[in-house]
Amino acid sequence: MPKIKTKSGAKKRFRFTAKLWRGFTHEREAAPVAEDVDTFRAGIDPLAEQDRLLAVLVQFPWSFRNVPEERGRLGRILDAFGDREIELADDLLATGQAGTVGNSIFRSFVVPFEVVSMLLLAALIGAVAIARRD
Repeated sequence: MPKIKTKSGAKKRFRFTAKLWRGFTHEREAAPVAEDVDTFRAGIDPLAEQDRLLAVLVQFPWSFRNVPEERGRLGRILDAFGDREIELADDLLATGQAGTVGNSIFRSFVVPFEVVSMLLLAALIGAVAIARRD
């Protein structure tokens, strides 16, 4: 195996992101089981203790909506990890709404969206030009 070379100090800045197990986010009725929480925490705690854990990704299914039942499920997950500081994205509870998607595309990601649009337009024009040569 080849040795990996890094710039000085790069190892100290490297941090990890972990994804929360889907059993916490996709099980609608049940609260997270203490044994599952302990198992997950045992996996991420060493990273957190060494300041190598940047974030834990909590990915809900597409059906997640901003309704009381779903907010209750979110609350049960937050309670299970109660001794940790948890930061939620501002638009988390707006997930699945057309306005949120529009705001993401046309505010936060307008430049990448426009660049991709131009690349796709160029590809379309190129495909038409190649097809018309025959």
